[in-house]
Amino acid sequence: MPNADLEQLAADYWDAFLERNPVQGTAIGDHRYDDRLPDITPTGRAAAERRFEELAGRVADLDMSGLTDEETLSVSALRHLIDMAFGDPRAHEPPVREGKLAVPIVVLAVGLLLMLGLWMPLSLSQAIASAAAVLAG
Repeated sequence: MPNADLEQLAADYWDAFLERNPVQGTAIGDHRYDDRLPDITPTGRAAAERRFEELAGRVADLDMSGLTDEETLSVSALRHLIDMAFGDPRAHEPPVREGKLAVPIVVLAVGLLLMLGLWMPLSLSQAIASAAAVLAG
């Protein structure tokens, strides 16, 4: 059974990402924010930063016990994506686990497919898990 907290966190991240990047949402077929452009004002950027800080706190507080490998990968990807939203330069460095790249290849694959409109998953965590399975297979 999927972890409900993780599913909600992934959905909330996706909503925050699209709200912050409405043009990209339109490009991939999510039309909830078609009437908007990115808010680059200091107030808009501060609001987005607060929202992503809240998401980062929720990721940090997430109970990792009992998560499947796919869900653990989803948590790692969410951490990475939230760091990227903050503009953290470390977020662009590929994390390495056991001498192998861990998250970025999956994140890039999911992002590329979503941006090209070639794939629309039911949830972000499903997208990450599916891409990880394809890349691992």
